[in-house]
Amino acid sequence: MVRSRGGCSNCKRRKRKCDETRPDCRACQRRGIQCEGYNTTLKWTNGIASRGRYAGAAIPDPSLATGSGSGSGSGSGPGLIPSSLPDPDEVPEARAPAPNPTHTSSTQAHAPSRVASSSSTSSPGAEDSLAQQQQQLPPGSTSGRDAAAAEESRIIGAGIPRLDASPGANIDPKRQLFDKFLTAGLHRLYTTESHIWLQSHFTEMAGRSQAFFVVCTAIQAYLDGGFSVTAMEHVDHALQTFRAELEGRHGSLEISTMAAGILLCTLCLLQARPFTMYLQLMGDLYHIDTKLSLFVPSADHVFATRHTIEVMSVMDLPTSVVGRSSPSMGVWRRLRKLQDGWEGGRLGGVEVVSGLPRSFLDILADIADCDGGKLEARLWAWPGEMGVHAQCILWDCWRYSAILDARRLERQKRKLARNDAAGKQVPPDNAAAASLSPSTELVMCRLMASVYALFRAVEMPANHHLLMHNGLIYPMVTASLEVPLLVAHPEWKEVLDDLRASFLRKDSFHVIKMIDEVLEEAWNDGTDTFDIDAAARRRGVEMAVF
Repeated sequence: MVRSRGGCSNCKRRKRKCDETRPDCRACQRRGIQCEGYNTTLKWTNGIASRGRYAGAAIPDPSLATGSGSGSGSGSGPGLIPSSLPDPDEVPEARAPAPNPTHTSSTQAHAPSRVASSSSTSSPGAEDSLAQQQQQLPPGSTSGRDAAAAEESRIIGAGIPRLDASPGANIDPKRQLFDKFLTAGLHRLYTTESHIWLQSHFTEMAGRSQAFFVVCTAIQAYLDGGFSVTAMEHVDHALQTFRAELEGRHGSLEISTMAAGILLCTLCLLQARPFTMYLQLMGDLYHIDTKLSLFVPSADHVFATRHTIEVMSVMDLPTSVVGRSSPSMGVWRRLRKLQDGWEGGRLGGVEVVSGLPRSFLDILADIADCDGGKLEARLWAWPGEMGVHAQCILWDCWRYSAILDARRLERQKRKLARNDAAGKQVPPDNAAAASLSPSTELVMCRLMASVYALFRAVEMPANHHLLMHNGLIYPMVTASLEVPLLVAHPEWKEVLDDLRASFLRKDSFHVIKMIDEVLEEAWNDGTDTFDIDAAARRRGVEMAVF
């Protein structure tokens, strides 16, 4: 087996002999893949250049290399990272002024004309222009605002490489990944409908932040290739691009950069890597605990800013993560308390990532601190929201799951208290279980009926545009921990096994594999007090279940 030295990039990577046929080698044609050509690829995965026009730059970007050697000056920001060394004749074009934002926006993908009903939050609308997002983090000097405005005007339109209209032109592989992410990968990350405003929102945010664009491509590369070398190169590149953009925008708030950081946390959670520590760092960096009112000061706020804060809040909820390494920051409760002072009060409707009504998330935010009986009473009394039939079934799944989760936490507390008092293991407290009304078995029955109904409903052709299936992980995990009831009702176990198998078939995420492994351990444990958080920590993982 001979490694090709002068062959195409694909053959070099695979260490195969290349016939060097142009424009595409025959080896790539036989494999049915796009030949990457014979250009010398510039790989810059670690370290900082010490000489040349990229001296001092964290990434090989002409716009960052010019000026000071630090690559993080106040007037520099991240531009496009070339996939190969540019020709000398092309360098002046790379340094040309950024295109007009209005021209750039005309090239961006438009949102589908189909309007989701109550299955998503309302569209941003004309009053929520993303061009109003630039703010100063602490209220600073006018010069800081001018620098931020100059940075914004340079970034707009520079984040996404444009497609060449020529039929024979090579399409940027990063742009191909981004387009695929908008139509495929993005649908794995939220729980409403496939065609809503999120696609156009992501396109516009990527136009404002190169880091946002690169992280989206890294997520799609991971979804396609798992832990392959190519996918991990995309991930490494995304980390470096985000780090460089943070340095270039130090002291100012660009919400698209903040959103890029949250997407990096999303990439970690898909891999089952601990991410709550990074989420907490993001909160500290942007002073979410003390300066949240600067982000969304009133009901007349910038839509993209509030959406980004809401996504962070959902990821921070106590019920969202199994085996969390950092405690919840309570961002959702802070946000809702802030909304109490808005004209019109707290926002209603459905949060798009979780697919759950905001009024229901208010209850979930208290699940770790509220008394179990009071929390359960709030869950039973929750009136619900208007929505399509599949949404309403999903909300019932979460209501019953949260009730079971609250009861499980109370069982664990009683078990720990008895163990501390007696110094030995004790049998389950059957008296406490018998006093619950309705019984846990009845709640479990209603949960399994709702899971079965939703699982079958989303398979109907008329519902293929719905993404409610993504929201069944938390109900699946919660129900799977009620092992004695599953032993007594094997038909329930069969429904859960089918659901787990469907997730394993559909999703290549490492987190799904880890959830399956931990649930298998819970089944082998045979009790209803299995500590799933401890099981996740033993494996060194965090498992997102929202």
